[in-house]
Amino acid sequence: MTLWKGLAQLAVGLTHAARGNSTGAVRLLRRGADHIEPYLPEPPHGIDLDGLLRWAPRPRGRPAVRYR
Repeated sequence: MTLWKGLAQLAVGLTHAARGNSTGAVRLLRRGADHIEPYLPEPPHGIDLDGLLRWAPRPRGRPAVRYR
């Protein structure tokens, strides 16, 4: 369930970015990344979680990491 929540948060984060709300965009993109990260070892449905996690901004103090 958290996988789908995380993917939805990434999508809504993009919507915020497109509308000029950078604060809301970064917040949702970070939350989305946090929700999908646990699925990285075995990505379901062929989803490129590695790519999404490299793309999404990370919280301060947690640098973007190449997961694979």
